[in-house]
Amino acid sequence: MSEKDKEEFEAFKKRSPKYNPGMNDQAEMDNESEDIQHHDIDNNKAIQNDLPDQKVDDKTIKMLLIKKKNTITVKIIQQKLKLNKGIL
Repeated sequence: MSEKDKEEFEAFKKRSPKYNPGMNDQAEMDNESEDIQHHDIDNNKAIQNDLPDQKVDDKTIKMLLIKKKNTITVKIIQQKLKLNKGIL
């Protein structure tokens, strides 16, 4: 077990009712929630560090929005055609 693992386990024992009988269940749930939040933050930082810097300009955003809008419009038209033909 590495030194970091030992430190994390000791910190866990202090927060856990199993190892600390005076602690109630709500305190344990609060600590678990806090641990999850820290874990999520760490994961997000790692993901951000893995991604290269990507710059998106306004033109690209507008093009993507138009494409999305057109896709939705096509689906609506297809649905209306099916309704008119009695398929749906």
